[in-house]
Amino acid sequence: MDSFRMEKINFNYKESGFAIKNFSFQLNRGEIVGLVGENGAGKSTLLNLIAGLEKNESGAFFIDDREITIDDRKNKISYLPTNFELYEYLSLYENLFFICNIRHLNFTMEYLQNLLQDIDLWEKRNDSVNSLSTGLKQKFYFLIATLHQPEFLMIDEPFTGLDPKQTLIFQEKIFDFAKKGGCVLFSSHILDFVANLCKKVILIKEGLKIEEIHEKETSKVQNYLENYFKNV
Repeated sequence: MDSFRMEKINFNYKESGFAIKNFSFQLNRGEIVGLVGENGAGKSTLLNLIAGLEKNESGAFFIDDREITIDDRKNKISYLPTNFELYEYLSLYENLFFICNIRHLNFTMEYLQNLLQDIDLWEKRNDSVNSLSTGLKQKFYFLIATLHQPEFLMIDEPFTGLDPKQTLIFQEKIFDFAKKGGCVLFSSHILDFVANLCKKVILIKEGLKIEEIHEKETSKVQNYLENYFKNV
């Protein structure tokens, strides 16, 4: 099974003194993995390092035991951050064409139409991104993040601002991505979402990996996390 691994990654914000310290873990294809910690624990920093938006001071990244560069990660890994931005005043179609051009993706009009129909945004194809509700934007952002068919997908706080129906739809998108052989790593502090989606959870505190939880039953994951955060 294809895997992504980060090994002994270190990074330091010199201004604040906050650091990611000796962080290691592995993600396998088909997994949905939760990255859990309090605000300021280092979740977003860790995702930025994996995506190549921050440069680690030491350590290395691997896919199938082959060390990879930032360029490799851009092709194999996609990142949907909390503050994801597109050209808000361009239409959905215009944004799709732009992403296809810069990634050299030769998709047909019919293929793009099917993608928009699949997320119920075909009727809004000529609307600006700025005109969409939070939930519709999140669905479109997910489409953009997976347009180049990455093997690994990272999402920072995916359910922020979504209503219950939108949350269920987005969870299904995450499940579908994993079922097709992709791997999802998402950060969250909402424990029931983590428990419902993940069989593997990585706990982070002050830039350190505290524990990695593997459970077959989601109820055990949630109970463990609730007890953990009651006592930290």
